Amino acid sequence: MGNHHDHLFQSTFSAPRHAAGWLRSVLPKELVAVLDWRTLVSLQDAVVDRRLRVHRLDLAFAIRVRGCRLRVGLCPEHKSYRDPRVRRQIERYVRHLSEDVRVADDSPIGWIPILLWHAPTPFPGGRQLLRLLEVPPQAIAALLRWLPGLGLPVDDLSRVTEEALRRRVMTALAKLVLLCLRFLRTYSARQALAAVHRWGDLIRAVDNGTGGRAAIERLCSYFLRTTEVTPARLLRAFETVLRRRECSIMSTAQKLLAKGEARGEARGEARGEARGEARGTAKGKALGRAELLLRLLRARFGVVPARIKTRVEQASAADIDRWAIAVLEAGSIAEVFGRRART
Repeated sequence: MGNHHDHLFQSTFSAPRHAAGWLRSVLPKELVAVLDWRTLVSLQDAVVDRRLRVHRLDLAFAIRVRGCRLRVGLCPEHKSYRDPRVRRQIERYVRHLSEDVRVADDSPIGWIPILLWHAPTPFPGGRQLLRLLEVPPQAIAALLRWLPGLGLPVDDLSRVTEEALRRRVMTALAKLVLLCLRFLRTYSARQALAAVHRWGDLIRAVDNGTGGRAAIERLCSYFLRTTEVTPARLLRAFETVLRRRECSIMSTAQKLLAKGEARGEARGEARGEARGEARGTAKGKALGRAELLLRLLRARFGVVPARIKTRVEQASAADIDRWAIAVLEAGSIAEVFGRRART
């Protein structure tokens, strides 16, 4: 199951216009030169194996070789944590693509894996060779020089500076996503808010581009999930940068609350079924909301007193909803729990 790092990566780089610049920055320059980047297309839909079974690929592209009709496949992989199995996973995936997957009648002659690595520690082993691809002898000479025994192209973000990422020739959204993946996980709330202002030019460019509002909402969600910054402070920072009122941050916070409720509901249903309790679903909803409210309280005010924690865990869903809204504006924990529900 994917996490919020995966979601941000895939939702951005599944679009060829955002993926192209990133792929060009990672692949060997000689290989980049023999590919026709105007022909880059996504292969996430409608792939069929030799047994006529339909597959959906995580992230895959096809691109033509300059001056001919041959196509090669590019399959990016993403790792947000240190995983010793990453090479074997990539090998299996590329072998599956090479042996089983056919894309209409225009199948790629081979597949090139690319790894985006933003685990807390550097990628182990550098660009070691992976002999994954079997290219037919009739392939053009320029391509033959690069496909057999191609070193695994790794974009190791742990080794890249902010200035270097900004210098890459990519779309504003691609740059901003890589900056978020590279730095936000290590930032305090204060540093995250400073980053919003420092990256303001990119945020405005994303907002003014195609699908800008949806992209801003995804970025807000990533900020809220990855850092301890509060929704209210993040809202003010984005409003300052965008020079307009920004509603997606609060709507994102509400969606996170709803997801917490859904997770709690699922747990509550399971517990209720196991214990024969008809009240399992209602308890699950309250549990999910309570967990998220406590997280919001810790992010906004620091340590939550034990009596407050107990009060939240024993509260009704309606009380938790009221307190969650109050967190966005209150100046202290006491103010959150002293408020009356607004009408």
